[in-house]
Amino acid sequence: MKKTNLLLGILIGLTILSCSKENTTCDDILEPQGNEFTVNCNRYKMELGRLNINGNAYSGMASCKLSFVNNEKGNGFDFQSNDKNINFVDIWLMIPSEYILLEAIPEGTYVLNNETAGQPNQPQAPFDIADWNRAIIGAGYVEDNDKFINHTLYGSDFDEATVVVSKSGLVYEIYYTLKISETTIKGYYKGELEVVDKWN
Repeated sequence: MKKTNLLLGILIGLTILSCSKENTTCDDILEPQGNEFTVNCNRYKMELGRLNINGNAYSGMASCKLSFVNNEKGNGFDFQSNDKNINFVDIWLMIPSEYILLEAIPEGTYVLNNETAGQPNQPQAPFDIADWNRAIIGAGYVEDNDKFINHTLYGSDFDEATVVVSKSGLVYEIYYTLKISETTIKGYYKGELEVVDKWN
Protein backbone atom coordinates (compact mmCIF):
# COMPACT_ATOMS: atom_id res chain seq x y z
CA MET A 1 0.00 0.00 0.00
CA LYS A 2 2.81 2.38 0.90
CA LYS A 3 4.52 1.62 -2.42
CA THR A 4 1.29 2.32 -4.28
CA ASN A 5 0.86 5.69 -2.52
CA LEU A 6 4.49 6.57 -3.22
CA LEU A 7 4.10 5.73 -6.90
CA LEU A 8 0.87 7.74 -7.09
CA GLY A 9 2.58 10.71 -5.46
CA ILE A 10 5.46 10.58 -7.97
CA LEU A 11 3.04 10.43 -10.90
CA ILE A 12 1.08 13.44 -9.60
CA GLY A 13 4.32 15.36 -9.10
CA LEU A 14 5.46 14.63 -12.65
CA THR A 15 2.08 15.69 -14.01
CA ILE A 16 2.23 19.01 -12.16
CA LEU A 17 5.80 19.60 -13.37
CA SER A 18 4.79 18.80 -16.95
CA CYS A 19 1.86 21.22 -16.81
CA SER A 20 4.09 23.91 -15.32
CA LYS A 21 6.53 23.57 -18.20
CA GLU A 22 3.74 23.67 -20.76
CA ASN A 23 2.41 26.92 -19.31
CA THR A 24 5.77 28.70 -19.70
CA THR A 25 6.79 28.69 -23.33
CA CYS A 26 8.89 31.14 -25.28
CA ASP A 27 5.69 32.46 -26.80
CA ASP A 28 4.80 33.89 -23.38
CA ILE A 29 5.40 37.60 -22.75
CA LEU A 30 6.63 37.96 -19.18
CA GLU A 31 5.73 41.02 -17.15
CA PRO A 32 8.78 42.70 -15.57
CA GLN A 33 9.26 42.23 -11.83
CA GLY A 34 11.30 45.13 -10.51
CA ASN A 35 13.97 46.90 -12.55
CA GLU A 36 14.39 44.57 -15.51
CA PHE A 37 13.34 43.80 -19.05
CA THR A 38 12.00 40.52 -20.39
CA VAL A 39 12.33 38.86 -23.80
CA ASN A 40 11.90 35.26 -24.98
CA CYS A 41 10.94 34.06 -21.48
CA ASN A 42 14.16 35.44 -19.97
CA ARG A 43 14.63 38.24 -17.43
CA TYR A 44 17.47 40.75 -17.48
CA LYS A 45 18.09 43.03 -14.50
CA MET A 46 18.62 46.76 -15.00
CA GLU A 47 20.64 48.45 -12.28
CA LEU A 48 20.96 52.01 -13.59
CA GLY A 49 19.18 54.50 -15.82
CA ARG A 50 20.51 57.60 -17.52
CA LEU A 51 19.35 60.40 -19.77
CA ASN A 52 21.21 62.27 -22.50
CA ILE A 53 19.40 65.26 -24.00
CA ASN A 54 20.51 66.72 -27.31
CA GLY A 55 20.98 70.44 -26.66
CA ASN A 56 20.24 71.38 -30.29
CA ALA A 57 16.52 72.14 -30.37
CA TYR A 58 14.55 72.44 -33.60
CA SER A 59 10.88 73.22 -34.21
CA GLY A 60 10.32 73.41 -30.46
CA MET A 61 11.62 69.88 -29.90
CA ALA A 62 14.74 68.08 -28.74
CA SER A 63 15.78 64.46 -28.98
CA CYS A 64 17.04 62.51 -26.01
CA LYS A 65 18.37 59.03 -25.36
CA LEU A 66 16.95 57.08 -22.45
CA SER A 67 19.21 54.19 -21.42
CA PHE A 68 19.13 51.35 -18.93
CA VAL A 69 22.03 49.04 -18.10
CA ASN A 70 23.18 46.09 -16.05
CA ASN A 71 26.90 45.32 -16.01
CA GLU A 72 28.11 42.03 -14.52
CA LYS A 73 31.10 43.80 -12.93
CA GLY A 74 28.96 46.55 -11.43
CA ASN A 75 30.56 49.30 -13.52
CA GLY A 76 27.23 50.62 -14.75
CA PHE A 77 27.75 52.63 -17.92
CA ASP A 78 31.50 52.90 -17.32
CA PHE A 79 32.31 50.09 -19.74
CA GLN A 80 35.83 48.67 -19.54
CA SER A 81 37.80 46.16 -21.57
CA ASN A 82 36.97 42.55 -20.80
CA ASP A 83 33.58 43.45 -19.33
CA LYS A 84 31.13 40.63 -20.04
CA ASN A 85 27.38 40.02 -19.87
CA ILE A 86 26.44 43.65 -20.38
CA ASN A 87 22.70 44.10 -20.95
CA PHE A 88 21.24 47.45 -21.91
CA VAL A 89 18.41 49.22 -23.67
CA ASP A 90 18.51 52.53 -25.59
CA ILE A 91 15.30 54.37 -26.49
CA TRP A 92 15.21 57.72 -28.31
CA LEU A 93 12.43 60.12 -27.36
CA MET A 94 11.30 63.47 -28.73
CA ILE A 95 10.56 66.01 -25.98
CA PRO A 96 9.53 69.69 -25.84
CA SER A 97 12.63 71.90 -26.08
CA GLU A 98 11.99 73.60 -22.71
CA TYR A 99 13.06 70.37 -21.03
CA ILE A 100 16.65 70.83 -22.24
CA LEU A 101 17.43 73.26 -19.41
CA LEU A 102 15.35 71.26 -16.95
CA GLU A 103 17.48 68.18 -17.76
CA ALA A 104 14.37 66.06 -17.51
CA ILE A 105 11.73 64.33 -19.60
CA PRO A 106 8.03 65.10 -19.22
CA GLU A 107 5.49 62.63 -17.92
CA GLY A 108 3.27 61.03 -20.50
CA THR A 109 3.02 58.29 -23.10
CA TYR A 110 5.53 58.15 -25.95
CA VAL A 111 4.72 56.16 -29.10
CA LEU A 112 6.71 55.17 -32.17
CA ASN A 113 5.58 57.33 -35.09
CA ASN A 114 5.56 54.88 -37.98
CA GLU A 115 5.13 57.68 -40.53
CA THR A 116 8.45 59.28 -39.61
CA ALA A 117 10.37 56.33 -38.12
CA GLY A 118 13.72 55.87 -39.83
CA GLN A 119 13.37 59.22 -41.61
CA PRO A 120 15.24 61.79 -39.49
CA ASN A 121 14.49 64.64 -41.90
CA GLN A 122 10.73 64.15 -41.63
CA PRO A 123 8.62 66.24 -39.21
CA GLN A 124 8.29 64.72 -35.78
CA ALA A 125 6.42 65.76 -32.67
CA PRO A 126 6.96 65.73 -28.90
CA PHE A 127 6.17 62.34 -27.39
CA ASP A 128 7.26 60.55 -30.58
CA ILE A 129 9.72 57.68 -30.27
CA ALA A 130 12.45 57.83 -32.92
CA ASP A 131 13.42 54.65 -34.73
CA TRP A 132 16.98 54.41 -33.38
CA ASN A 133 16.28 52.06 -30.49
CA ARG A 134 18.14 48.91 -29.47
CA ALA A 135 18.36 46.23 -26.83
CA ILE A 136 21.66 44.37 -26.33
CA ILE A 137 22.02 41.18 -24.32
CA GLY A 138 25.17 39.45 -23.03
CA ALA A 139 27.70 41.81 -24.62
CA GLY A 140 31.41 41.96 -24.14
CA TYR A 141 33.23 45.27 -24.53
CA VAL A 142 36.47 46.24 -26.27
CA GLU A 143 37.63 49.59 -24.94
CA ASP A 144 40.21 50.29 -27.69
CA ASN A 145 37.49 50.16 -30.35
CA ASP A 146 34.64 51.37 -28.13
CA LYS A 147 32.78 48.34 -29.44
CA PHE A 148 30.39 45.70 -28.12
CA ILE A 149 31.03 42.12 -29.17
CA ASN A 150 29.46 38.65 -28.93
CA HIS A 151 25.96 39.83 -28.11
CA THR A 152 22.33 39.46 -29.12
CA LEU A 153 20.97 42.65 -30.69
CA TYR A 154 17.37 43.74 -31.16
CA GLY A 155 16.77 46.94 -33.17
CA SER A 156 16.70 49.47 -34.55
CA ASP A 157 13.75 48.75 -36.82
CA PHE A 158 11.07 48.05 -34.23
CA ASP A 159 7.51 47.69 -35.51
CA GLU A 160 5.96 49.13 -32.36
CA ALA A 161 7.31 51.00 -29.35
CA THR A 162 5.66 52.56 -26.31
CA VAL A 163 7.14 54.30 -23.26
CA VAL A 164 5.05 55.48 -20.31
CA VAL A 165 6.76 57.94 -17.94
CA SER A 166 5.63 59.15 -14.53
CA LYS A 167 7.68 61.02 -11.95
CA SER A 168 7.65 61.86 -8.24
CA GLY A 169 10.36 64.31 -7.24
CA LEU A 170 13.56 63.00 -8.85
CA VAL A 171 12.32 59.42 -9.08
CA TYR A 172 11.01 58.21 -12.44
CA GLU A 173 8.77 55.24 -13.02
CA ILE A 174 9.08 54.03 -16.61
CA TYR A 175 7.36 51.19 -18.47
CA TYR A 176 8.47 50.36 -22.01
CA THR A 177 7.46 47.89 -24.70
CA LEU A 178 9.38 47.26 -27.93
CA LYS A 179 8.10 44.90 -30.61
CA ILE A 180 10.00 43.59 -33.62
CA SER A 181 8.57 40.82 -35.79
CA GLU A 182 7.39 38.11 -33.36
CA THR A 183 9.55 39.33 -30.46
CA THR A 184 8.32 41.55 -27.62
CA ILE A 185 10.58 43.27 -25.09
CA LYS A 186 8.88 44.57 -21.95
CA GLY A 187 10.74 46.61 -19.37
CA TYR A 188 10.32 48.55 -16.16
CA TYR A 189 12.58 50.97 -14.31
CA LYS A 190 12.01 52.94 -11.12
CA GLY A 191 14.70 55.29 -9.86
CA GLU A 192 16.62 58.43 -10.66
CA LEU A 193 18.12 59.05 -14.09
CA GLU A 194 21.73 60.21 -14.30
CA VAL A 195 21.99 63.10 -16.78
CA VAL A 196 25.11 62.73 -18.95
CA ASP A 197 26.61 63.92 -22.22
CA LYS A 198 27.96 60.54 -23.33
CA TRP A 199 26.46 58.88 -26.37
CA ASN A 200 27.93 55.34 -26.12
